[in-house]
Amino acid sequence: LMQPGPGDLIVDIGSNDATLLRGYAEGPTLVGVDPTGEKFRSHYPPGAELLPDFFSRKLVEERFGSRRAKIVTSVAMFYDLPRPLEFMQDVHDILDEDGVWLMEQSYLPAMLQAAAYDVICHEHLEYYALQQIEWMAERVGLRAIKAELTDVYGGSLCVVLAKRSSRHRVDEAGLARIRAHEAALGLGTAAPFEAFATRSLTSRDQLRDFLDRSRREGLTTLGYGAS
Repeated sequence: LMQPGPGDLIVDIGSNDATLLRGYAEGPTLVGVDPTGEKFRSHYPPGAELLPDFFSRKLVEERFGSRRAKIVTSVAMFYDLPRPLEFMQDVHDILDEDGVWLMEQSYLPAMLQAAAYDVICHEHLEYYALQQIEWMAERVGLRAIKAELTDVYGGSLCVVLAKRSSRHRVDEAGLARIRAHEAALGLGTAAPFEAFATRSLTSRDQLRDFLDRSRREGLTTLGYGAS
């Protein structure tokens, strides 16, 4: 979709320890935006810039002026936003006319189907299907040009967005498959959410029974989880 060249601006929002930025070859201007980034600064590739603050158009423009990003990435953070539409508008505004924004986050239908209630936590403010992403994108002048489902985090949605005026080819077939999948699940009704609640409560009760039984038998139970 986009082959970055020397000097092209690449912005990773929620860059954490710069794992994604380290995947680029030398040449582009690499920028990480992350309010927790200072403690990971030593992990950033040589020449990469860290903006240790929350992302906004103003933050990027204060440093780079009128330069526009060829690539913007945001992984596992879009569901943490109190004002996602405002965030989308800011990404739109820093994008080059033919720039792309790749976002990936947990996928609502996968969470419902797997009864993955462990995805629900205090920092996850939203739970998205493609439908909601496209609804917001339309309102800020963006459009989805490609989307695919991945196994990350028990099921994630990866979407590539670009400005409506961009020249990128749209993967209509791939987008249509995901839209049809979501329509078949009846996400506009209460049914899949009620089924999710029932499966989650059943899973909770089974886990509680296992822990109670293990304690009675004098067994040690170890828990392991990752964010």
